[in-house]
Amino acid sequence: MSSLKPPITQAVYSNSDFWTGAVIFVTGFIAAWMASGFDDLSRPYPLSLGIILAILGLLLSIKAVIGTSDRVSFILSLQSAVPSVIIIVSWITAISTGLGYLIPTFLMQAAFMILCGMRDAKKITLFAALVSTVSYTVFMVLLGVRIPTPVASWIL
Repeated sequence: MSSLKPPITQAVYSNSDFWTGAVIFVTGFIAAWMASGFDDLSRPYPLSLGIILAILGLLLSIKAVIGTSDRVSFILSLQSAVPSVIIIVSWITAISTGLGYLIPTFLMQAAFMILCGMRDAKKITLFAALVSTVSYTVFMVLLGVRIPTPVASWIL
């Protein structure tokens, strides 16, 4: 007697990659739709990010449907997703409350590297400083993105 396989729809609906891709697609679509209302100077960057996000989410869902993705436990995904959300929310809160850009970004980058398994303090410090400096230069200096005013004028 052959083993019974679940119907394709049940296999798709129980695949976390399908749902992750669907959420990413919807988020990207909404972001692109919202960005379409921006002025001509502000529109291209968020619009292109939203479109790219929607396309990647759609591709992930399609990959789950055609069965080429390995099934991963939802609990395993949560072990990195929950700390990542906490790190990002902490970063947003720090910037929003006036702690500047460089220090919260440096700490966020360091936390992500530790979360990914990097343990060499020198490398963590170097890479976090490099990413923070480059992102500050690109977004604040070259693109003129404004952040909330820091609590002290000397905080970048």
